Parts: sequence; C-alpha cells; structure tokens
Amino acid sequence: MRSKSAFQNVISAIALQIIIVITGIYIPQLMIVSYGSKINGMVSSISQFISYISLVEAGIGNASLVALFAPIASQNYKKVNGIMTATNNFYKKAGSIFGVLLIGLAVIYPIFSAGEIDISLVRWMVIVVGSSTFVDFMILGKYRVFLNANQKGYIVSITQSIGTIMNAAVCIILMKMQFGILMVKAVATVVYVLRTVYIWSYVKKNYQYLKLNEVPDNSALKRRWDVLIHQITGVVVNSTDVVVLTTFLKNFSEISVYTVYNLIASNIITLLDSFGNSLCSVFGEVFAKKEEKLVQESYQLYEYVFFIISFIASTCILLLMIPFMRVYTMNITDAQYIRPVTAVLFGIIVIGRSIRTPALTMIMAVGHYKETKKAAILEAIINIIVSLLLVRKLGINGVLIGTICSYLYRSIDIIKYIGKNVVKGTIKTTISRVVRNVIIMLVILWGNSKFAYNCSTWTEWIQLACLRGGISVVLFGIVNTCFEPKMSRKVYAMIERIVKKE
Repeated sequence: MRSKSAFQNVISAIALQIIIVITGIYIPQLMIVSYGSKINGMVSSISQFISYISLVEAGIGNASLVALFAPIASQNYKKVNGIMTATNNFYKKAGSIFGVLLIGLAVIYPIFSAGEIDISLVRWMVIVVGSSTFVDFMILGKYRVFLNANQKGYIVSITQSIGTIMNAAVCIILMKMQFGILMVKAVATVVYVLRTVYIWSYVKKNYQYLKLNEVPDNSALKRRWDVLIHQITGVVVNSTDVVVLTTFLKNFSEISVYTVYNLIASNIITLLDSFGNSLCSVFGEVFAKKEEKLVQESYQLYEYVFFIISFIASTCILLLMIPFMRVYTMNITDAQYIRPVTAVLFGIIVIGRSIRTPALTMIMAVGHYKETKKAAILEAIINIIVSLLLVRKLGINGVLIGTICSYLYRSIDIIKYIGKNVVKGTIKTTISRVVRNVIIMLVILWGNSKFAYNCSTWTEWIQLACLRGGISVVLFGIVNTCFEPKMSRKVYAMIERIVKKE
C-alpha cells in the first residue's frame, strides 16, 4: 500500500508540474504579445510580493504535516483531530492577517509603478492575484495538509491539474478575445478557486472521523516557528531577485526578461521538487515507525535516481535555453531576451538547487527545522548581500550570482547535515555522485559546443531537444550504471514491479 501511494503521489505530482510548465510557458508569451513586457513584469512582481506576505502562514502547514505522521500511522484519530483543529484555527488567524496585509500591499505597491502603469490597474491586480491565496488560507490549506499526511497527495495534485488546465483555457480565450488583463486574471482566479469545493467534499466523504471541533492540540505545532524561519529564508532566496530588481532598477521590462528565463528554470526546479515532496509523507511514516534500515536503502535509491534525472534536466537547460528563447521571443521586440550569460547562470542555479533536494526531503520528513535554521538564515543573508552588491552593476546577472552563492553554501551544509545526523554515512556517496554527474554534463556540453544549431521554428527546436535530450539520457544512464550496477539493478527491479502493478 505504501509503495502504491508513493507511486501515485509521484506520478500525479509530476503530471501536475508538466501541466504547469506547459501552461506556464505559453500564457506569459501570449501575455507579453497581448499586453507588453511591462504588464507581464508587473504581474510577476506582484506575485513575488504576495509570496512575502504569505509568510504569515508561519510554518503551520509543514509543522502540521510532521505532527500528523505518527498519529495517522497508529490510527490515533483523537490526536489527529486535535492537531487538525489547531491547524484550522491557526490557518484562519493567518488568513485574516494576510487579508489585511494584502489591502496594505494594494495601497503601497503602486509606488513602484509610478509613471509606467495606471495606478488603479495595479491596485486591483494586487487584490485579484492575492485572492486565491486568501482562499487557500481560510479553507483549502488544512485539507491539503491532511491529505498529504495520509499519503493522498495525488488527490490534491489531480484536482490542481484540472484547475490549472481550466485556468489556462480561460486565460487563453479571454486574451484572444482581447479582454483587459484585469478581467483575464479575475475570471481565471475564480475558476481556479473552484478546486477548493472538490477537495472539501472529498475529505468530508472519505474521512468521516475528521472533526474540527476537538480540543486543539497546539503543542503539536510547536515546530511552526522553526518552520517559519525556513519559509522566510526560502522566500528570501527564491523571491529576492524580483524584489531587488523592482526596488533598484524599477524597470518592468527587465523584470519581464528575468521572469521569462526564471519561468523555465523555476518550472524545472518545481518539477524536480515535486518528485521529492511527494515522497515526504512516505519517508515520514517510515521514520515514525523507526524502520531505519528501510530509510537507509530507500534514501540511497532515491538520491541515485534523483541525481540522474536532475542532471539530465540541468544539462538540457544549458543546451536548449537560448535556442528556446530565440523561438519563444521571435515576435517580441520591446525588450532584449537573448542573453547567453543569463541562461548559463540559470542552468547553474538549477544544478545548485537540485543536488540538495534529496537531503532536504529527509529534513522535512523528520522535522529537523530547528536544527538547521541557522544555516538557512545564513543562506538568505548571503543571497541578499551579494545581490545588493551586484544588482546595479550587473542587473539581472548580479542577482543570479547572489542566488548561486547562497545555493552553493546551503547545498553543502544540507548534504553534510543529513550524512551526519539523519541518514548516516552518506556524505562520500553523495559527493561522488555529484562529481560524477558534473563530469558527464561537462563532457556533453563540450561535445555539443562543436556543433552549431539554429532554430527558427518550434518544430526545429523540438527536433533539437529530442536529439540533445536523447544523448543526455543515454550517457547519464550508461555511466551511472557502470559506476553503480547494484543500484541500477534495484531501479530496474522497481520499474518492473510498477509495470506489473505488484
């Protein structure tokens, strides 16, 4: 049952991210063509600022998730209801605070767009974009946590996939009909929020024991403040770039360029992260039951597979980003989008983020937020300092270098921490895997540098992607199999079981 749930969670999470990638690539392009780079930059900037005020969630979700693993595994439903009642109360308080801050942002944010975009449009855009997050706080958040803790994350992923498709369809139709951007976002948000209805009804139907009027077990969520530190640092590291660019450059066209590149990189990162996040509840259950040998074996297999997949993805980004941009921005002339150095920096960011994802999954599963918060804070400080020092001189590339520096420090720290405290004795194996895959990647990049390819259509780009992607898959697969044949046999055996549905 555990392996089946893990498989369903992984597949549904990956499917969701693929849908998000496809819609997330096409819609911004259509938005730029329909409304210009400044509008696209404005919407992206607003989204990043909203991610900052979303920190009022204060770590409730992840703290609740960790707290629920043990009582769910032991079927202690009274304990589960106590935790969920506390979770519901905290989410409602956080939602109320978020609503007030959202209104405040709507008043203050237009200062950044002075002279570029109509102030009234900016204000209403803040409210519209933030409304779905408000609904998440007040209704959906607690149910998402509950389903993930029960290894039913695939229900959330499937529902979100349908919502994303409907949202994209509405956006495309309205933009094609030349509706204003505010109307497009408002209608799409209403459609997307409807997913809450299904999640609510699913939980009510399948978990009748769940009651939100139990005596709240607030003590179970004591980790939330440590989780909050991680969330703050995570938002700083992942969202600082747009905020710094908005504050210091005040150029929405430049923000649009950053956003388009980040669109590719962040979607790949999210796709890879979904693989790990979908396994978090499984590892959490295993830790709760103290199955240490299974943890060790499962983690080694997970890391081995994840590194191969992530390095293939990173290699493809470095090989295909600029050809993609040439086709993607062919009809866009209000900003310079072809920036090879920027493409390389984003590729390095994907690598830096990916090599720590397996270890980060384990930290989430065991709830070691307090033990690792100092390193998380230092990562955010490194990001901010380097970004502020370089943004005026190097612009977009300056803030990217800041992100790379912070990722380099934090990835090394996380790998060391896991190897010494959670899944002991894995440091050397992890380092050897990283070094091996980096060498494979450099060999592929060097080989492809000997051949020049020019893409002017999507058909040509897809052909190039299939060629370069295929070569990467083969080389990474062969070399890793040669170095770790035993681990490869485990992967093939696992795939065979999945195919046979054992």
